[in-house]
Amino acid sequence: ADQITTFGIGNGASLIIMINIPSRLPQALLQAWERYFGLAGVQASAPIAELPILVIFFLLVVMGTVLLTQGVRKVAIHTTRRSVGGGSTYGMQQTFMPLRVNYTGVMPIIFAQPLIQIPAALLMKMTDPTSTGFSGTLNRFAQDLSNPTPLHLIVYAVLILFFAFFWVATQFNAIDISENLKKDGSYLPGIRPGRATAEYLDDVMTKLTLIGGTGLLIVALIPMLLMGWMSIPWAIASFFGGTSLLIIVGVALDTLRIMESHLLVRKYEGFLSHGSLRGRRG
Repeated sequence: ADQITTFGIGNGASLIIMINIPSRLPQALLQAWERYFGLAGVQASAPIAELPILVIFFLLVVMGTVLLTQGVRKVAIHTTRRSVGGGSTYGMQQTFMPLRVNYTGVMPIIFAQPLIQIPAALLMKMTDPTSTGFSGTLNRFAQDLSNPTPLHLIVYAVLILFFAFFWVATQFNAIDISENLKKDGSYLPGIRPGRATAEYLDDVMTKLTLIGGTGLLIVALIPMLLMGWMSIPWAIASFFGGTSLLIIVGVALDTLRIMESHLLVRKYEGFLSHGSLRGRRG
């Protein structure tokens, strides 16, 4: 990973993690062929009409994941005019602060999964499934918590939203940002510098986190819903969402951005005729 980062295009560890996910694609394609066309004497277990619906749904999920990863809220920033040596001035510029919709990335899903699986596994080890008393009740509760049941989905959703807000609360400091803007002579149009700016940024980020957390929740639950409702094997369903799709999309977009920056530095046009990836302009 260090060698890829040093001598390659960067993101060595992320690239290795990402490549490990598509390596499961041949197994998923084999199971899909067996499911819809049959294989080695095994009859198809699902109607062929389901396949094009899944393909279209997969494309829609990927598009939504890209939008979730790339989405930003542009907060306008004005810079006041300042005098410098020689009588020249600078300032009065209008820029923007990009606040990401999915500020947390894949971290809420990574935090939520072990907080469900570990307590459930411990409870199943410590309780008796054959008991009709409290021990048996706890064991059934642990089984419902570890399997894709309604209880599991509800707890999983609550944990993802909780960690989305928790991550933003610990990593996004609106007070420091407002103070830095004030020191640089910058301000948000219609918002007073200082505390009012911090409150405005905090309010905007809270709304963005709700939108991003909901989108992250939908992407995380899609594979489980496909397994529960349509009995699709996990090897296939895992490519329709969850951490696998988020990592592939995030690393792929970031790698394309790095490669394009190298091409532009060397005065090449880039991957597209306009010289930049769609969605990265401005």
